[in-house]
Amino acid sequence: MKTVKVQIEYDENKYQALERYAVKNERSMEAELVKTIESIYEEIVPKDVREYIEEMDKKLVKKVKRKPQTKAREEKSAETKPARKGENSHLNESAG
Repeated sequence: MKTVKVQIEYDENKYQALERYAVKNERSMEAELVKTIESIYEEIVPKDVREYIEEMDKKLVKKVKRKPQTKAREEKSAETKPARKGENSHLNESAG
């Protein structure tokens, strides 16, 4: 899932007070804002659209999880391949 940064303008004094009391109440402003925007999203976006987006996100996560495995296999494959003639010839010279 890709994320997007959301910025808003808000009264500075109110925001400072909000931050101060959020900390006192051991709450994160970012977490509170995410919960609020999630609530708005669920209220406004139709359920079938939300379900479609969730499925697309799941497919994306599966693709991302597969890529490192494929890369790891390629690296392992490269490590186990025998050297071609002429490669590592400097190793043979020092042995002799």
